[in-house]
Amino acid sequence: MYPYIYIGNFELRSYALFVALGIIAGFLTLFLSLTNSSPAHKKKIFIFAVLIFVPFYIGARLGFIIESFLNKTPLYISPAGGTSLWWGVLAAVLTSIPLSRLLKTNIWETADMFAPSIAIGGFFTKIGCLFNGCCFGVPASSGFFLSTFFSVYSEPYRIYGNEGLHPTQLYEALSWLVIFFILIIKKREVSFNGELIMICGFCYSAARFFIDFFRHHETTMLLSLSVSHFYSAAVIIVVPFLFVLKTRQNRRR
Repeated sequence: MYPYIYIGNFELRSYALFVALGIIAGFLTLFLSLTNSSPAHKKKIFIFAVLIFVPFYIGARLGFIIESFLNKTPLYISPAGGTSLWWGVLAAVLTSIPLSRLLKTNIWETADMFAPSIAIGGFFTKIGCLFNGCCFGVPASSGFFLSTFFSVYSEPYRIYGNEGLHPTQLYEALSWLVIFFILIIKKREVSFNGELIMICGFCYSAARFFIDFFRHHETTMLLSLSVSHFYSAAVIIVVPFLFVLKTRQNRRR
């Protein structure tokens, strides 16, 4: 756990650094995918990217506040932390519909362009979580070679003491990286618009559903499942229906 990185006398929040790296990597990935696009189309996509980030960020922050209130947990908000991915995704999805109409872009095609960027951004963000000491896991088996330990001033230490914990941040980061390469390979031959974003959403949700069994949660719901389990399950159920629907529509053409 290294929440701060020091460059001389300059103090830098590690989480903020990795989030910034994720944003840069995401935009670079998006830019490379638009190499053969017209200048007008590039402009539309980059406007879309900038505008969609705002509701995503606001939704993620508000979602964290709501979940903290419902779970009756201490509210922690800083420039470098305090977000909920699922709420951010919901806000971005709801905003993307009118935004795509305004910019006159195909929403599914645009979503596919963003899929690899989302994955690589997710990879860097979760590495930031590992350095920051958030999104931590539950105690691992004694001697587990990937066990992570946190300082006495950290939240994980307050809850679990000096026990080795599952590095759920690392599990999630590696999941995002695998998804990124799957998308890059699949991008060479896409069957229909929307296929890449569906693959991204389904693979991440499946991985997250499994990882959440090893992640610390303040509260649980039915069958000892967390709220995040239900978010993941909803995506896992909905995506196959959308996939079949889009496949049939594509065949009719």
